[in-house]
Amino acid sequence: MSENKTILIVDDDEDIRQYLQTILEKNSFSTLMASNGEEAMIKAESQKVDLILTDVKMPKLSGIELNEWCEENYQTFIILMTSYEEILETKEAHDIGLSHFITKPLIEFDLLRVVNSVINNEGFSEIEQEQLAKNYTPVLLSDLDKSINIPFPLFVKLSSVKYVKIAHESSHIDPDRIKKYQDKNINSFYMKRSDFKRYSELHHANAMSSKGKIDNESRQRLLLKSNQLLLKDIYHNEIVEESFDDAKKIFESTMQVITNKPSITTLLDYFNSLNDKFFAHMLGVGVYSLMLAKCLEWHSEQTLFYLSVGGTFHDLGKKGMNKDLIIKHEDDMTEEEYKIFRDHPINGNEILDKLNILPLEVTDIVIQHHENWDGSGYPLKLKKDQIYPLALVVHIIDLFVHQVVSDGVHPAVSPVEAVLTIEAKYKGQFDPTHLKALKNMISR
Repeated sequence: MSENKTILIVDDDEDIRQYLQTILEKNSFSTLMASNGEEAMIKAESQKVDLILTDVKMPKLSGIELNEWCEENYQTFIILMTSYEEILETKEAHDIGLSHFITKPLIEFDLLRVVNSVINNEGFSEIEQEQLAKNYTPVLLSDLDKSINIPFPLFVKLSSVKYVKIAHESSHIDPDRIKKYQDKNINSFYMKRSDFKRYSELHHANAMSSKGKIDNESRQRLLLKSNQLLLKDIYHNEIVEESFDDAKKIFESTMQVITNKPSITTLLDYFNSLNDKFFAHMLGVGVYSLMLAKCLEWHSEQTLFYLSVGGTFHDLGKKGMNKDLIIKHEDDMTEEEYKIFRDHPINGNEILDKLNILPLEVTDIVIQHHENWDGSGYPLKLKKDQIYPLALVVHIIDLFVHQVVSDGVHPAVSPVEAVLTIEAKYKGQFDPTHLKALKNMISR
């Protein structure tokens, strides 16, 4: 397909133009060259061009402006050459419709793969799109280890199936630039799933060697406590053991990652100090939300990460409330106490906004985890598809865990009894498919 195809190379760096020309012509493409966007416009108007390969930042006319001109005047494919320093421009380009990117420094294999894909108009089927999303794992910018060169490529997510490499292996992480990205609501980079485990191990080893003894002791104490509660207070023998173990492993991995952030460890330590039963409830919602997600056949590592964190911190907004109110069951509250209690989703949203270290998806879970399927919930009165799907999962699991994990006042009931109560007493408040999946969590 490369024969008779002409590619216009646009870059103000002559060495890059020559390098690209050599690779493309060696692979049977014809090439034209321009040193800026204005020159590219003239050449595109005077000669047949099948594809434009352009830099982002150039004198006279940028790559984004060149793309806008092409959309209005000259219908052809454009590939934007971008870099780690140009993530904001890359996101802007995607938002206005440009969908093909390649990362500098340019590698011949990657270049030819992208060029041939665009020239041949190769897209993804729905199954391929789902599989593609499963291949990537989010890494919070706030948790990215700036003290080491990341030995794996980093990606930025532009859409559910569009991940663009923005840094090659061993790239230096500039804290000032990361702050700039966070200011523009870019809160996560992505790694290939196969790289994430090795990065976590490297990050953890680095944290262990650099953090003070007190921070490390606090973190290890929390991790040990959570593991003990999962085994002692949260697991029930009516629950499918294999599914619980799988969810527990994912949950523990998430805890290992997020507790590397001192502010997260401080929050967990605060709730841990209040009451073992309340802390067990938090952890229980986190791990059982993962189980329900698996029953719903949600396998994306990104989704499971959001559920694990959002499930654990769903009641974050209770922080600062009277301790007796925090651990009190809704059915035992006075009318005045219940009014205060109902504010906790909004309070949690405000706390997360101030922290600005967790993904927006976690915030959506926290503020919406009391919204009902029939619109009778709070605080936003959302219903059905208006509610964030992960918040619906946490909502039904929150109620389930309230019943199967004792709060120290009300005895725990069996999972079967809990599901029957939810089905009879709270009908209409949950997505029917979630209730069906909840039943599948229980061993027969």
